[in-house]
Amino acid sequence: MKWTAVYSDGTELINIDDNKEFGDIDQDKIVAFIFEKKDIRISLNLANGTTKLNGVPIAFKGISYRPNNRLIYVKRIRHSLGIGANSNNKETTYLVGFHFTERGKNDKLVFYINPDNSVNIELRSKFFH
Repeated sequence: MKWTAVYSDGTELINIDDNKEFGDIDQDKIVAFIFEKKDIRISLNLANGTTKLNGVPIAFKGISYRPNNRLIYVKRIRHSLGIGANSNNKETTYLVGFHFTERGKNDKLVFYINPDNSVNIELRSKFFH
């Protein structure tokens, strides 16, 4: 697993196999975030809200992305405790996305990268409720 935070001055902070943490990212300077795991690549342009999954643009009708989106990155680890050979299984799900404001409402777009490498996309928008 690898992620790259791209800053407005052209520099980058690169995390390979957890050698960096979310808190290391300069939230005031970040303009893009790239997440890579096996054959999955998610690109977020936080400056204008455009997103790509494996190079394919992802867009939602009725949402006009605004500048200055706020990064979401969560590493969710689930331990299964039991008896026998599978007594301590660990599964990791990554959440990658951003918060944005649409028509005065705070919303978010999140990609869930599951342990089996499947991807779910969630758009939480108060505008659509």
